[in-house]
Amino acid sequence: MPRWFVISALLVLAASSAAQTFPQRKPQAGYANTLKFEWLSERAHKAQAESLGGARLYLRSVGEKTWPLSIAEFDAGALAWHITVATAGRYEVIEQFPLLGDDAPQATTAAQNTLVVDATAPKVEIIAPALGAALPEGARPTLKYSASDDHLDPQRAIDIYATEDEATRAHGTSIPNDGAYELDINGKPGQRFAIYVVCADRAGNVSFASTTFTFTRPDGTTPVLPENTLRLSVAPPQGGRLEFRRAEFKYVVENTTPGKLAAVEIMFSVDDGRTWEFGGKSASGALTGVIAFELPYTQRRSATRTYENVRLAFMAVTDRGALSRPIPKEGDAADMTLPVDTNAPVVFVENPFGGDEFIGGMRYDDTRGKLIVAWNAHDLNLEPLSDKQGARRGPVNIYLTTKPASPLLDPSWKLLAGELPATDTIAVKLDTSAPEACVVVTAIDELGNIGVARTGIFAISAGRAILPARGEDETAAASCWHEAIALQKQGKLAAALPLYDKALKLAPGSAALMHDKACCLVATGKLDDAQALLEKAVVLGDKGATYRYSLAVVLYKRGKSEDARKHLEAIAADDANEPHIKARMLLATIHQRAGRLKDAVTLWEGVVKNAPEGGDGKAAAKLLAWARTQQ
Repeated sequence: MPRWFVISALLVLAASSAAQTFPQRKPQAGYANTLKFEWLSERAHKAQAESLGGARLYLRSVGEKTWPLSIAEFDAGALAWHITVATAGRYEVIEQFPLLGDDAPQATTAAQNTLVVDATAPKVEIIAPALGAALPEGARPTLKYSASDDHLDPQRAIDIYATEDEATRAHGTSIPNDGAYELDINGKPGQRFAIYVVCADRAGNVSFASTTFTFTRPDGTTPVLPENTLRLSVAPPQGGRLEFRRAEFKYVVENTTPGKLAAVEIMFSVDDGRTWEFGGKSASGALTGVIAFELPYTQRRSATRTYENVRLAFMAVTDRGALSRPIPKEGDAADMTLPVDTNAPVVFVENPFGGDEFIGGMRYDDTRGKLIVAWNAHDLNLEPLSDKQGARRGPVNIYLTTKPASPLLDPSWKLLAGELPATDTIAVKLDTSAPEACVVVTAIDELGNIGVARTGIFAISAGRAILPARGEDETAAASCWHEAIALQKQGKLAAALPLYDKALKLAPGSAALMHDKACCLVATGKLDDAQALLEKAVVLGDKGATYRYSLAVVLYKRGKSEDARKHLEAIAADDANEPHIKARMLLATIHQRAGRLKDAVTLWEGVVKNAPEGGDGKAAAKLLAWARTQQ
């Protein structure tokens, strides 16, 4: 919390005489107000002594006949004695510095210094004006008071403060103790003042007395002035919950106090009000505006911090110290309690699949020694992609583990790549001697929720391609396959198809080869041939719904919407934890065109919830808006 805020708040709390406190003055030389204190050595300072080995201090009550040794060693670094006495009173002191030529004191040796230990506060009383007095407008009030103490300094004993409403102002400090003081106050009729006469003795002990008075009209009547008001109202954010680390609140301040609005501040608690922290400030001084709250990274939800609500307290403060509400402390009620997002991001790993085999680089793009990992992560408030010292920073981390069922961030997880975009494909180098492993992809949102997706176990081999073992030249099949993919990416479809055919002759049972050739056929417009191949691929085993979705797309393109719908519904029935956005969008389109708008709306709502901003999510939102006009 800003220091100025704390100081101004303390002034406001001090406005009540019941709670009013004043700081102790610094004791004068030779005085102390506690039984434990520090005695500065003037002789050591004058001698500029940095080392006074063997120094001793002798201390006795006034009237004693001997000099008992009190302290055997001197604190050379601080040039000060740390003294403890049993009772308050007057003491005599001798400092013995052998290095300065001092001898040990005898009984008749005179004291070098005297010390007064006084823990009793002075007595002070206000004689006039009387408590609650009514003074005529234009009068210059004169305070009359009495103060007494054994150790009072008659030249600087008194401080005088005046409090008008919530603002406290010093009218005189360290003034002589002569019993009267004319106040520089010329109030308006109806204004009420509280006056404090504060008395401090030489040891720094403080006490005070107070009185109040009000100014009246010339006819002696006292008008009732409008109540000074400082009120703050704050509207909750849209949706009534915290979805992002940063949230904005609209506020309105009503201020009829003498001071000007200095700031609007936010305090927050994530532990049910046991502790409060500073959460944001608007120092514009405008009575209406917006204040932003930003949850620090250290307070985000995590595996060990699972709060579901954030408590917020809002305060307006004026330049004269008025507060719209007390500073929150342990157990205080919040002005607003907002639920936070507790839903983890949805993560879907597109590659590799469980049951695959990593072949030392014999995968797409011929990235030898590297594993291709492809993923999609969806959430309303994913940690945003940003630049971090020239590098991209995002919400996704990729790990490798040999324990597929291990808990979140298990020690067995080895980080392969971190801070990646929400949707991407990368090639990562595998450096493990394990014969099998699985990939874990995590995504974190702005409030700290972590979504996790794991592949099934896949095998790791040194360099032999996994293709149906029927005597085919497996290495040649893999080589043809990769070359066909490369040509297809370059748009050379006619050149790619013969290579797919050659690879399938060498590996006729490869569903992945059938799928990739079918995609090439779709690009050339041969939908019937593509459908036949994809139907075979689905029978052989649809990994991650990829083959089934591709088949549904081909069926839809051929006008067989109901056949496509069956495959898409099969995907949707099995992807609750990792929604297949494309499949659900196509299924919604089929429902819409068939007149099943209610079913389409349900799917669009799911896409909006799980898809990233833009793309399918934006399209689904527009379709939802249209659908509402049709209902």
